[in-house]
This record gives sequence, structure tokens and C-alpha cells, in this order.
Amino acid sequence: MAYNKNEKMSNDLFHFTHIDERILDEQFETKPIGYFKDALIRFRKNKASVIAFFILVLIVLMAIIGPFLNQYTITYSNASLDYLPPKINLLAKLGIADGQKIYYGVAYSTLEINYDLDAIVWMSEPYQQITVEGNKETMRTVVDIRVDVYKNRFGFRNIYAFGGEELSKLTSQDYYVKHVVIEEEIFSFIHPVTGELIVTDTSVYRVTISYKDYYYSELAKRGINIANTDDYPSFWFGTNGAGFDLFTHVWTGARTSLLIGFYVMLVTVSVGVVWGSISGYYGGTADILMERFVEIISGVPWLVTMTLIKMYADAGMRSATPSPAAVFFQENPIFLIAIALVITSWIGTAGSVRTQFYRYKGREFVLASRTLGAKDRRLIFKHILPNAIGPIITGSVLIIPSAIFTESAIAYLNLGPSGTIISIGTLLSEGQAVLTTAPHMVMFPAFIISALMISFNLFGNGLRDAFNPSLRGVE
Repeated sequence: MAYNKNEKMSNDLFHFTHIDERILDEQFETKPIGYFKDALIRFRKNKASVIAFFILVLIVLMAIIGPFLNQYTITYSNASLDYLPPKINLLAKLGIADGQKIYYGVAYSTLEINYDLDAIVWMSEPYQQITVEGNKETMRTVVDIRVDVYKNRFGFRNIYAFGGEELSKLTSQDYYVKHVVIEEEIFSFIHPVTGELIVTDTSVYRVTISYKDYYYSELAKRGINIANTDDYPSFWFGTNGAGFDLFTHVWTGARTSLLIGFYVMLVTVSVGVVWGSISGYYGGTADILMERFVEIISGVPWLVTMTLIKMYADAGMRSATPSPAAVFFQENPIFLIAIALVITSWIGTAGSVRTQFYRYKGREFVLASRTLGAKDRRLIFKHILPNAIGPIITGSVLIIPSAIFTESAIAYLNLGPSGTIISIGTLLSEGQAVLTTAPHMVMFPAFIISALMISFNLFGNGLRDAFNPSLRGVE
């Protein structure tokens, strides 16, 4: 019905609504979400960060239990097992980690001496190769081969002994099987002065050896019993130059690097939070003096710090009466690196916390609490510091990969306590000398440290976004 302003309104046109009913606000059907729960929900939506988190959990778990997953302890070594390539029996059928290596340009005349012919797969026909040394050219017959290193190393091998003295050395070893004479040359004569009968053996002998029997006998001596000694042994990550199992060393090194990272993170967060809280809350002269001290400390390179600490520890151990600090560093080399790292690593955390205190200490809820008589300790830990938890957690996660990378650089440059600890850095330093001949020495430590760096950064970025207050409740 159209309304005419000149028409008189009637009361019949109006009626009361809900006159006998109370109108109340509707009750929320969902549960209230707190700050941390909201951050967890948003973190779950970041798929890359969730995957990175599970990768980190897996690496940490392997660092704990990895060294105990096979029969080779951290101290087990066998010099005859040097630089074996990776071999995993389950994957060997697929051509992955099958313990084989390809050799190019192997002298054809030395094949029978250096290799078990049954362990060789020919990659080419013999061909002529010319080598130039100075002005001299040499032509030799070579061939490309793929060798089953484990079969070649542990199977029956024929090596040649030139003379009875070399033969006696081989026959006295555990790996000796038998020998035959290839070319007999024995000379005897009577010494003109002493009248003693002198026998000179210059014969050529073909000696058959078996490192497999020697290998299993060595394990038995160490109390390690293998169920099936008919199979060739397998090293999942291969071995290093001293015959240590690289699988055990890699996860032991990952454990050491992670421990250093966690040590640095705990000390850095503890010192940084306390320092930044005091500096940001009180401000004024205290803040100026503390900031000038931070500037001085930040100007000292960590490389110089590490070098000075190592020189102090080494000098203390060389003295007639070693100092307690030098003895401590000698017995706990991890702390030698950790202390060098935490000297300057807390500065970033302190600056972040200081900024948060300057941001929140003048807010109304802090002023109201101070007006009601709250003490400084309550204002710091109850009202201001919880608002800085997000940046602190994010920063602490990113400290760990930084510490691991720095420790690796220290070990790679041989500035740390070399030879006393096993870490990712020391493994990389050891492997870079044989990168072309034994790439597995670098491949596995490099993969672990790369996975740690990428995963920690993705995980830290996810935490940064999850704890960002401006994103709370944002879909």
C-alpha cells in the first residue's frame, strides 16, 4: 500500500512485536580460540612448514637412534675396508646403492693383478690411450670397467708376491687362502766368510686371499656375531679412508651438530631475553650503556673469537700444569665451539626483545597495571614479555641452522677441535680431499646439512607467520 503523507495514520497500522518474548544475544556455537591455538591452526595451513617440521623430526630421531641401527659402532674400523661405496641390499636390485663403481682408462695389463675378473663388467672394448709427460708420449692399452667393489674386495682375489719375503708376509695374514708358484727362481750359495748357507728366493707367486673371512673374524673378535657369513657385508653409506662405517658417523655427526645448535639456541635466547628486557624496559642511561656494549661485541668477528679460544685452550694444555678451563675444553670439545658462537649470537635476540619492550611498555594495559601497583617484575614477565613470545620463538628456531652452518664452516676450515669430535663439518672437511674418487664421503653429510638448513628455514618462516598478531583470525 502506498503511503500518502497527507493521510492521517491509524493505530491499526501498527502492532507490537515480541511483546511476550525476551530477546537475548545468541550463544556462540564454537569454542573460544586462544593465541597459541590460533597460531597452531594457521601453522597447519602452511603445508611447506608442516613438511619441514616432519623432516626435522625425522632427522632428529635418526640422529638419536641412527648410530645403533647396524652392527658397526662408532669405534669400529678396518683399514682393509677403506672408501667402500654405499651398498643397500634392498635397493641394489634396482641399481641404486649397489656397491659398484665405474673406472675409466684402467690399464689392461693390470686388470688381473688389481681386480677380481668375476667382479668386472666391461664398459668398453680395450682401446689405445696416449699420455703426455713433458716431451714424452706414452701409449698404453686401457679399458673402461664397472666393478662390484664389494665382490672385488671380499671375494677370492689373486695377488702376486715377488720373492719369498713378500710371500711369508702374506701367508701369515688371516686373509691368506693358498698360493702357487708361477716362476721359480731360488738361488743358494755359501757365505765366503761365515760359511753359512744363504738362500735367496726371487720366485713369483700367485697368492689367493679372502678379505671376507678376515672381515668376519675381526667382527667376531669384537664380539659382533653375524648370522649369515656367506653374504658379502654391506655398508649403507659406504666407508671412509680409515674403514669407519659412514652411516654411523653421519648420524653421530648430525647429533653433534644438532646438540651444538640447541646449546647455542638455549644460551642465546636466555641471555638475549634478559638483556633485551632490561634494556628495553628501563631505557634511558641503562639502555644507552647496554647498546654501546652490544656494538662493541658485535664488532668482533666470530672467526677471531674462535681462533683466540682455541689458542687459549691449546696453550693451556701444553703447559706443565694445564688450567681447569683448558682441561674442560679438551674433555668437552663441543663447548669450545658453542662458547665461541654464543659470544655474539645473542645480540639479534636481544635487539628483537628490546624492540618489543619499547613497543608495548607504553600501552594502556601496562600503564593501568602500573597504576594499580604492579611491580617491574610483574610488568615485564606478565604483561610485556608474553607479547614478544612470537618473535622469540621464531628467532630461536632460526638460530639453530645458523649455529650448525657456522660450526660446519669452523670445522671445514680446521679451526675447531679437529680429530676430537665428529660433526657434519668435520665429515665434509674429510670428504672434500677425495671428492672425485669417493663422492659418497661428501654426498651424505651435504644432503643432511642441506635438509637441515632448508627445513629449519621453512619451519621458522611458518612460525613467523603463525605468531604474527596481525594475522590472527585471518583466513
